[in-house]
Amino acid sequence: MDKEYKYKLSPEVTVAAKIKVKAYEVDGNAEKEVYSEGVKIEILNKNNLEKAYLIYPNNVVKKLNVNEVENTLEENFNKDIELEKYNLEVGGRSYQYVFLLLMGMDGSYDLYLIYVKTGGDEIVINSVSGIEIWGFENSNKDNPEYEGERIMAEQYRKILEESSNYIK
Repeated sequence: MDKEYKYKLSPEVTVAAKIKVKAYEVDGNAEKEVYSEGVKIEILNKNNLEKAYLIYPNNVVKKLNVNEVENTLEENFNKDIELEKYNLEVGGRSYQYVFLLLMGMDGSYDLYLIYVKTGGDEIVINSVSGIEIWGFENSNKDNPEYEGERIMAEQYRKILEESSNYIK
């Protein structure tokens, strides 16, 4: 691929996880618990990546070393998962999430929401940005199971609006 073209590609974030199911018996009934044992975060097209910032739900911002951004994200996220530190519990679901702001050498920037959602038999591990956030805010409005997505989307939008004041 042409070297100049590679530098024009915006970074993309992918997330994968190891899933475990713990089965046990309670009063003669089989119960199961689904959980993540670790999250793998990968950033594709890092050629254009100049700066990266991790933004926690409590608005703490941490500048990341661009060369170690994936390892730092995984360490922080996996530590929280092991400790079962939830950022949000609503609608019978628990959420662990962070925001990742990636800035390109060409002045472009992308904000990602990286999250783990658990509840019942379900576990969702994902990274979303852009129009997907609009979907979080506007779909399933009457379903309390998705209240967490609406809350995270609202915070995403606020971070995106405010961050434009600091990006030059």
